[in-house]
Amino acid sequence: MQTEMEKEMETGKFSNPTYLDYLSSGLVPLLCNGYHPRYNPGRVYKTAKIPTFDGWNSPEYIPPTLEEIREWEKTGGWTGWRMPKGLIALDVEESHDIDRVGEICRARGIEPGIHVTNNGKHFLFSTDLDLPASSKVFTKCGVKVTYRAGLKSQLILCPTNGRTWALWKKPEELPHISDELLPYDRKSLHDVMNCLSWQVAHAYREGRLSGYDDIDAAFMALLIECGL
Repeated sequence: MQTEMEKEMETGKFSNPTYLDYLSSGLVPLLCNGYHPRYNPGRVYKTAKIPTFDGWNSPEYIPPTLEEIREWEKTGGWTGWRMPKGLIALDVEESHDIDRVGEICRARGIEPGIHVTNNGKHFLFSTDLDLPASSKVFTKCGVKVTYRAGLKSQLILCPTNGRTWALWKKPEELPHISDELLPYDRKSLHDVMNCLSWQVAHAYREGRLSGYDDIDAAFMALLIECGL
């Protein structure tokens, strides 16, 4: 069943949040390199997402004003947003992993915030756990994600570089992260088998496993490649 916001999006009535909405939700702005001619003259995408100045996650940090942000963006710089405590964003890039996260959320009857990036999607949840700000973490369901944790991470959000919200929610409206999307326990046979089955099944569908005579070597190569 569609939510009211999804119906609004289809009819063209939905509008993305403004910077004021971000500020009122506890997100803290910081200046990122973007395609600034001084800090990223080569217009490298990964470099564009890097904060230009240190100290943005310090308690003494003083964020830029809206006027300073506007002037920065005029030069080609981007604006990042540090998430408040109690929020976690799952940065998912592969389409099959994005679909799996969506399936889990539907099965659990929860609707996270969904932000469309240039390479995938951010799924935003609330949490009272001290989750890592780590790249390429295996979750209990086998999906590989990057965690963007509150107070530890920053996100490049809409409308920068054409990014959009598929579903914007205020922090107090976000559902608690499902257990399947928490980091897997490498000492748990159940968690490890979930990761193995998901990764192997996807590799098989893509034809990345060799023929029967070489299946052992192909299997080991896959485990090394995906980090298991």
